[in-house]
Amino acid sequence: MRNSNLLWPLVISNSDSTRTAAVGLQVFQDTNGTQWNLLLMAATITTVPLIVLFFLTQRWFVRGITMSGLGGR
Repeated sequence: MRNSNLLWPLVISNSDSTRTAAVGLQVFQDTNGTQWNLLLMAATITTVPLIVLFFLTQRWFVRGITMSGLGGR
């Protein structure tokens, strides 16, 4: 049984270009079998741009949390 975070995007995505990262990785695994080296590389390629984007914009994330009053005061 698939996770609900995976099922709804799988149902509504009608092409490869509209899939979410989780659906794309699941389809990749279903297509290639469980080849851990390929799956790890695909997950890394999917995650690295998000990590780089976070580190480039980290200052604004921290400022937004501090200004919203959730800074732990």
